[in-house]
Amino acid sequence: MLGANSAAALRHKFALWDAEVAHRLALHRSHFNPDQPRVPAGHSDGGQWASEGGGARQFAAISAAQAGDRLILSDAAPDGIRVWTQYAEAEDRDEVEITTDADAHAELIERTTATLRNVVLQVSSAVIRRPGSTPRDYGTDVHTAFARSVRAMNLPGVGTEGVEQSFDQLGLAHWGKDGSIRTDVVLRDSKGIIIAIFDLKTGNAIPRAAELRALTKAGPDVPIIELHSVRGPVNR
Repeated sequence: MLGANSAAALRHKFALWDAEVAHRLALHRSHFNPDQPRVPAGHSDGGQWASEGGGARQFAAISAAQAGDRLILSDAAPDGIRVWTQYAEAEDRDEVEITTDADAHAELIERTTATLRNVVLQVSSAVIRRPGSTPRDYGTDVHTAFARSVRAMNLPGVGTEGVEQSFDQLGLAHWGKDGSIRTDVVLRDSKGIIIAIFDLKTGNAIPRAAELRALTKAGPDVPIIELHSVRGPVNR
């Protein structure tokens, strides 16, 4: 379970994500590209914008070499969707210190949220609405691609079993069983206790946090995190 301090820190992280989403939308509307490479420090024109051509690739290669073991690794899902997985980022060993279960839970939830957020962005841009399909059909296609990608990643605390699990009043249930609800991603700690539930949303789907809590038996302090491609993660 999350302690008061860890829960507050997690809420603060969601607020930062909301601010980042608003910032990205503003940049998109202004046609400004914050990812355009700059010339690295140490060059005569260091700090200036670099072109998007060969010169930019050369500087990117230099920066990668300087980054060393702090590079973010990437996973390739079987369907070709590339997913940047923050949980695999190398960290300085002296910066990692988990003192309590609450801290460990908060860190795992934060890493998983960031990873799943990137999966949603990649899947949403890769799935194309089929001619004649309805918004519901498109939502189904996005959910299918999302589940396939997350299973392929085999994330800590999720694995392959924690994707699209169904629950009813008695616990785990078969998919499609009357009175059951299907989750998108369930995150568990090392003891198998649910510490977060992720609910993928496309369009204007109705929130279902109360129903998810009731059937998964998740406590009131377990975050139900909605994943939106535009709005980003929302903690219910």
